[in-house]
Amino acid sequence: MNKCVPLAVIKQFGNEFPGIYNRCEDVDGDVSFTSKDLQTILSHGTDMQDYWSTVEVIKTCHLWRKFKQEYRFDPDLEEMILEQDSLMDSKLPTKVLESIPFQSVFVQTSRFAVKGLNAFAGFFATVHKSQNKNRLFFCPVYASGNVCGILGIEFSDLTLGETIKMTFDNYQNMLKDNGVKDEKAADESYYSDMCRMMNQMLQLLLYICAANTEKEADPEHEKMFHPAKGKIRDQYKEVKIWNVGKETGAIIRNMKHSTGSRHSVAHTGSHTPKRTHIRKGHYHHYWKGPRKGERQLILNWVAPTIINGASEDIPLTITKIGNV
Repeated sequence: MNKCVPLAVIKQFGNEFPGIYNRCEDVDGDVSFTSKDLQTILSHGTDMQDYWSTVEVIKTCHLWRKFKQEYRFDPDLEEMILEQDSLMDSKLPTKVLESIPFQSVFVQTSRFAVKGLNAFAGFFATVHKSQNKNRLFFCPVYASGNVCGILGIEFSDLTLGETIKMTFDNYQNMLKDNGVKDEKAADESYYSDMCRMMNQMLQLLLYICAANTEKEADPEHEKMFHPAKGKIRDQYKEVKIWNVGKETGAIIRNMKHSTGSRHSVAHTGSHTPKRTHIRKGHYHHYWKGPRKGERQLILNWVAPTIINGASEDIPLTITKIGNV
């Protein structure tokens, strides 16, 4: 049985703050700390910034245990997605994130890592709703089991790149307005690490949001899957496990084998021969529906394209262009 990381996390916080999820339910999702809870937080030597993070992480745990959705990426597909161009300057509308299939999901990863930081086991992505604006909050989980809460992205009419920049700017202004001194926030290398972390989580989440995402319920786990009805018991059988990109991953491995085993190059007329290479995948969006009526924003993942490949090297789901 694979370790269910999100289930371990919510149990960890449930043990550290007994009864916290029931109290969240009583106050409609807000976190209601007892004096004993506050003493527990203070015992860790946390400052106000860490207090806010703890509040957001507990909100995330509270929501995830209601849906219990876990997505497990094929390693090769995950690697390919993470190698795509950064989203920090993306022109995609932020509204594409509204296609997240559940209010809270957990994405288990094997490739997600940021230089200078420990490897990650995955992350929560949760929509925290409020009267003013809804916000997508990320909660990475380290391979060691430690959990951290980082910036949330507000749903807006801006592009994704603009929204990410605004998120980081607002964070720094908030610290300043509240008199919190965060040397990390002003550190360029730390800022870059946070940007890379945000980019990698968004890359994987967007694939899950795409209309053409490849996923299937894990066949072995489906034999025992039994969603909670009434009282939530936080058992493994209550978790819905999705395998993401199983067939696509197999195609990628076949493509790597076939192109890697060839030493010949493709000739394009009288020009210098060019080796087979791959154009990176990316996301494409369009609007569906009448121009003057209600329209739906559709997001699709465009698979990488093999350039100058031999015909037998081209997987059926990847389009070949260029001369042979």
